[in-house]
Amino acid sequence: MGGVTLAVQAGAQEMGWHWQTMVFTVLAFMQLAHALAVRSERESTIRLGFRTNEPLLITVLATGLIQLALIYAPVLQPIFETEALGLQELLVVALVTPIPFIAVEIEKWVVRRREGGQRGVVGVDAG
Repeated sequence: MGGVTLAVQAGAQEMGWHWQTMVFTVLAFMQLAHALAVRSERESTIRLGFRTNEPLLITVLATGLIQLALIYAPVLQPIFETEALGLQELLVVALVTPIPFIAVEIEKWVVRRREGGQRGVVGVDAG
């Protein structure tokens, strides 16, 4: 998440975008994506379903809305020193946000594959 955030910062600075608000938002949204993905060490989040932990889902959605309020509500902008993100800036945030979720899901898939391959070996009699 740190590497992705630094890459967003570098790209946003190069483009002259609101990089501080983008970094703040990327970190917040990636943490929310990660929270959704790590509910199980082994099972795919898609297989579990997002509604199997409704309090977490509500919390993630509420936190996402609060984050958007922090960057778009004029009364909150000076308090949190944020600026409204433009469409391109928000698109970048949206494109990188699922990266931790995808990484965790790939890791879980690899773990399941390894465990599946080892199960057949465990019960084999060597003698």
